[in-house]
Amino acid sequence: GYPEKCRIFNYWDDDYPVKVDNENIKSITLDNGKQIMMIFASWSEKPVSVKVSVSESLGCSENGFTLDFTRYGSRIIIINKK
Repeated sequence: GYPEKCRIFNYWDDDYPVKVDNENIKSITLDNGKQIMMIFASWSEKPVSVKVSVSESLGCSENGFTLDFTRYGSRIIIINKK
């Protein structure tokens, strides 16, 4: 399970604070108050490069970046909060 003091955001939530410019990339975001962990999974049959934007509401030190995925790849990103 998740830690008790952790906010969980799922890609299907209406107010999901992480946007990816490719619908084949799904993610979940965890916020423990000090760091943000984003777990991405690619359902693409080909390698892809995607742009990720993070809402300022999360208080991250980064609000956007690019990720490269292999075929059906995954990535875990940890960002410190401001």
